[in-house]
Amino acid sequence: MSCISAEARGKLRSATWLLLHVRESVEIIQLDGVVESQVAALYKHFERARQILRETAPELSNLPEGVTGGTAPEHLNGLALHARRLIEWIDTAVTGLHIEFAVR
Repeated sequence: MSCISAEARGKLRSATWLLLHVRESVEIIQLDGVVESQVAALYKHFERARQILRETAPELSNLPEGVTGGTAPEHLNGLALHARRLIEWIDTAVTGLHIEFAVR
């Protein structure tokens, strides 16, 4: 049975953490208004998370269903799904705020 490497698991967790940080920051911006100095840092985190997800995608796609089948955060598929949903939420939110780093 093939299994994802510890490195890829760690990267997936890191990407999810970065996306959670960006989402929380965007929520604050929605309440308080856009602070230009924050946007560059958020974009950097957002792009790094997307890069990590691209790097781990091939390894995740080769896993058996039993390893990736769950959707809870402790399952790898759950983390990947959560990350994708965070990206979609962030994209929608920053587009609505007219912040220039929506996913293209």
